[in-house]
Amino acid sequence: MNLDFSPMKPLKSQRWLYVVGAVAIAAGLVGFFAFQRHRAATFAETVSKAISEHRFDDARKAIQELFQLKPRSAQAEYLLALLELKLDRPMECLEAIKLAGEWGYSKGELAILAAILGVRGGQLQNAENVLRPALELNSEPRAEIAEAMTRIFLSSYRLKEADLAIERWINAAPDDARPYVYRDQILQRLESDPAEMIRNLRIALELDPTLDKPRLALAELLLSTHVNDESEIEFESYLSRNLDSAPAHAGLGQIASLKGDLVKAVSEFEAVLKLDPNNLIALQQLSLIDLRANNAESACTRLKKALESFPFDVNLHYNYATALRLAGNKTQADQETAITNKLREELDAVTELRKELLMHPDDYDRKADVMKWLIEHGQEKEGLKWSELILKKKPNHGKTCEILAQYYERIGQSGLANYYRTLAPTSAH
Repeated sequence: MNLDFSPMKPLKSQRWLYVVGAVAIAAGLVGFFAFQRHRAATFAETVSKAISEHRFDDARKAIQELFQLKPRSAQAEYLLALLELKLDRPMECLEAIKLAGEWGYSKGELAILAAILGVRGGQLQNAENVLRPALELNSEPRAEIAEAMTRIFLSSYRLKEADLAIERWINAAPDDARPYVYRDQILQRLESDPAEMIRNLRIALELDPTLDKPRLALAELLLSTHVNDESEIEFESYLSRNLDSAPAHAGLGQIASLKGDLVKAVSEFEAVLKLDPNNLIALQQLSLIDLRANNAESACTRLKKALESFPFDVNLHYNYATALRLAGNKTQADQETAITNKLREELDAVTELRKELLMHPDDYDRKADVMKWLIEHGQEKEGLKWSELILKKKPNHGKTCEILAQYYERIGQSGLANYYRTLAPTSAH
């Protein structure tokens, strides 16, 4: 008898079982990976929500869980970079950006984070090429992009564009006080209506009552608009957190003087001079108190001392001329009056230049003129900031280089003077 040991052909029902089994396995795998993707997406949403609500510990925990789900997750590294950016931890953010890139995350989105870090580090020019399109496309992270572009626009005096960026920032982060703080810079430069400036600062302080500089600015603004009782409250609030603040004591001294409480006023101004012996407000206000008491000689002494530190202050020269005249020194009083008039003309001219820059933000000759005025009127630090901004855009701007050469020659830094002179002849105005 011949036995047939060849493999048996599966029955049709068996073949169908194989097919059904294979399909079931495939479906299971698809379902598993879909579930994994869904979990990853859920983690991403959780992280984004936690970051937006400033629940940073919860965000970090969710990122760690995403790493456990997928150890080499580019998305997890991107979310980590976003978190570190929010926490202003640049080195940690850069490391996460690097790993996210290595693991395949979108280079465009990573470039946005890197550009934001660049702006925070003072690298404004290159960052604009990346961030401006991102701002226009409303890309994420919206608040940080808008903040960075606000800084870029403000640095180059593009105030209208800066204000639009601030609006984007406010829309993206309605509970953030900082956009209003930046808007205060714009309102100051535009010499806006004080009521608008006060309203803007109040919003900032409602969002974050711990902001000291805006509170001091609000107190001084209220004082300048004669809202003395509210100003006093703000000065006292600021002083409670900054006990050795000369500006706060000076503000309270001015309010006391306006209210006729000269004893308190003198006490406050003396406190100022202990903290800042050359404080302009204290010396000037004490000189006015001297003049009220018919003590012109004492007023002259104080004002002369103040002028040593503030030789370009128009009001100081005017008051000194008044005190000299009351003291019987007509010749010197006339000289001080002439200086006052000259300084006023120069101040009017530079004010007009600043207004023109609003219409022509890329006019570097006008910017150089403002820079020169600042340097020549005791505001060297501010003037040199302007020169940096000009030369970033126009590295060989002739007018700027010539002004800098003259400045450094005057202060005895001939090396720098010669350096800028070599740039000036090849400049492009």
